[in-house]
Amino acid sequence: MKSNNITVENYDAIFSKLSQYGKSLPGDKNTILVDKDTCNQKLVTVIEESGLTIKAASKNVCQHLKAKKNPVMQEGMRQCNIRDCAAIMRYFAYLEEELKKADHTLDEYTGARKMEEYRTFG
Repeated sequence: MKSNNITVENYDAIFSKLSQYGKSLPGDKNTILVDKDTCNQKLVTVIEESGLTIKAASKNVCQHLKAKKNPVMQEGMRQCNIRDCAAIMRYFAYLEEELKKADHTLDEYTGARKMEEYRTFG
């Protein structure tokens, strides 16, 4: 990262660092790219108060990079989906049998707990 002039700071230092950058950068280089839809308001306020100019981000590079999944992640997602579908089918079978009973006590809450049980413990 040093070769790209990137400095890693502590998470808690972001507000003070942004204030310093806003005061130290020349006017033509004081623009920061921010997605206001996903950035928290305190951070936006600090950026604006520091003298930095906010440029709206059209695409969030970080989200785009996180969206790419390697083959191991893809297979993990497939396996997770298979397990979840099996849990849903088990729940439907349980629901069908339970609703056949004249004296069933099934309601939305107990049904949701049963679904959670199937999804959690297989």
